[in-house]
Amino acid sequence: MQIKNGRVPGYAGTFNMDSVKDMEAVAAIRKAIRGTGIRLKLQGRLGKNNPNRYKYLTKSGRWPYCVCISLKDASHADGYYYEIDSYGSNQAVR
Repeated sequence: MQIKNGRVPGYAGTFNMDSVKDMEAVAAIRKAIRGTGIRLKLQGRLGKNNPNRYKYLTKSGRWPYCVCISLKDASHADGYYYEIDSYGSNQAVR
């Protein structure tokens, strides 16, 4: 797990999807915040030279403006804390 400075307040860290230690850290964080009204969301990142990159390019070979990377295709993931409101929807931690 890597924590980078200068991120938004809800940023938890960057996790390597292939690392058992990092996935154990994600599980431990989720267990620790269970029942608090906060959840940890992972946003996938492809990383350098990812063989799954082609799945996310447009037909012209360009990178789309906004794209969500599947965690199974991601090499890394950024973790963010979200508050769960009374309606069950997520609000970013500020």
